[in-house]
Amino acid sequence: MQINTLATIPFVGLLFMTLFGCTSEPPLKLEFAEPSEVTGTYTLILFDSGLGNGIQRIAVLDGERDKITFEPYAPEREFKKLPGLSGPEALRRAEAYLNMTPQFQRTQLSRIKNRTGETIGFEMRPLYQRIAFGTNDVLDINYRPSDDTVFIHMKLIDSVERTFRGGS
Repeated sequence: MQINTLATIPFVGLLFMTLFGCTSEPPLKLEFAEPSEVTGTYTLILFDSGLGNGIQRIAVLDGERDKITFEPYAPEREFKKLPGLSGPEALRRAEAYLNMTPQFQRTQLSRIKNRTGETIGFEMRPLYQRIAFGTNDVLDINYRPSDDTVFIHMKLIDSVERTFRGGS
């Protein structure tokens, strides 16, 4: 019995997406935000992959009034959740968490919007001195919805990752 290789490609792709939690939907959109917009109560998610000497980390503020839950697509050892924080307290803790490397310059706050344009959370990411990595934003982050969960996928941009992995 001979297997048609081209016929198996769609099956393998579907299997991969099922096993690794990928969806065919595009990631959610981000828009710049001001700290004054962060009102209410949040679960603060502190996410650090452990790669890149501490530069691969973000903070996500998950609003507690909706049924949406943010989940890092990573092992539990790579993130911590702090529930029940006011907006200003969550921002203060996020800023302190991200300001931990000598290359740190400032943070960038963004709204995470669902498909209908409603704000469902906030992202705070670190920006670094451009001279350190060739760019100030070293992260590639996607928010992928699946039912009532939004999976956070985070990695270093390719050029920075190659630097840490010994490539050029």
